[in-house]
Amino acid sequence: MVYHTKRASEVISLKYLTLFIMILSCSMFSMGIFVSGGYSLLENAGWSFELGFSERNFEALGYLSFDLNKEISGSASPVDLYDFKFTTSMNFDVGNLELGPLFVAHYDNYPEEGSTDTSWNADFGLGVVSQFVRGNFDLSVGLWMPVSGDFNAKRNVYARFRYYIPPPGGRSFKDKLFLEITYLFEGIRIGFGLWEPVP
Repeated sequence: MVYHTKRASEVISLKYLTLFIMILSCSMFSMGIFVSGGYSLLENAGWSFELGFSERNFEALGYLSFDLNKEISGSASPVDLYDFKFTTSMNFDVGNLELGPLFVAHYDNYPEEGSTDTSWNADFGLGVVSQFVRGNFDLSVGLWMPVSGDFNAKRNVYARFRYYIPPPGGRSFKDKLFLEITYLFEGIRIGFGLWEPVP
C-alpha cells in the first residue's frame, strides 16, 4: 500500500514538472504573455484563471478552473474540485488563412453527472486549428481527436474568440486588454485579461 502511494505521488510530481518545463520553454521564445480571470460554464463550472505565452505563429495557453468546498449530492463532505486545461497551437500561412497543428490536454477531478467519484482523470488530443485575425478580432477554430477513446463532435471542438479593447482617446499602449470566450472540452469560459509584450 505504501509503495502504491509513493508511486502515485511520483507520477503526479512528474506531471507537474513536465507542465512547468513546457511553460518555461514556451516563455523563452515568447513575444507576449496572456493573463486573465473569468468563469467557466456548463462542463466543470467554476472560477477560472488563464496564463499563456504567444509568438507570431505559436500560442500556448493554460487554464485552471476550480470550485472549492463543493457540495456533491450523495457525498459525505464538501470537496475541492480542480480542472486544468492546456492548449498549444502553431499556425502557418496558407493563402489568406493561418492553419496548423493543435494539442489539447485536460486533467480534472470533477465527477460525472450523478456521480460522487472525484478521482483524477486525464484526456489528451491532437488536431488541426485555423486562426483568423482582423483588426482587434482574433478567432481560432479547431477540431481534435482524442489519443484514446472515441470521437465526440460536441466534445472534440475547440473555439476561441478574443476581442482586444482599443485604448481610450486614440492612445497607443503596448499592452492590450481583451475579452475572451473559449469553448473546450464541452465547457465555455468567459474571461477578461491582459496581453503583455515581452521586451
